[in-house]
Amino acid sequence: MIVKILIAVLIFGITVIIHELGHFLLAKANGITVTEFSIGFGPTVVKTEKGGTVYSFTSAFRRCVPDARRGR
Repeated sequence: MIVKILIAVLIFGITVIIHELGHFLLAKANGITVTEFSIGFGPTVVKTEKGGTVYSFTSAFRRCVPDARRGR
C-alpha cells in the first residue's frame, strides 16, 4: 500500500515538473523574461543563474517557526 502511494506521488511530481517546464520553455521561446525557475518550495538547497534566469531546487519541507508578532 505504501509503495503504491509513493509511486503515485512520484508520478504526480514528475507530471507537475514536466507541465511547469512546458510553461518555462514556451515563455523563453516567445521572448518572455523568466526571472526564476524553481522545483519545490521552502528553503533553497541549490541555485544557479544562467542567462538572466535563476534556476533553483528547494527542499520540500519548511521549518515552522512561531510568529512573535502573534504572541505564539
